[in-house]
Amino acid sequence: MVPIPADVSNFRQVNINGHSGLLLATTRHTARDKRPVESSRIMWSSGDLVFALIGNLPPDELFDMAQSIQ
Repeated sequence: MVPIPADVSNFRQVNINGHSGLLLATTRHTARDKRPVESSRIMWSSGDLVFALIGNLPPDELFDMAQSIQ
């Protein structure tokens, strides 16, 4: 079980090179001009290692980055 932060707008289970992972997307608004800002997080494990990528990118771009990690 993985707790989902309250600011997450949507999430889905993904497969990263044969390993189960979780992709979370957040949309928040800037304090200054109220523009929407996308942020994504992806987490997965392989053996005893746990990986995470976090960035101000659309979820699909972060997923592609995770797929490129060998």
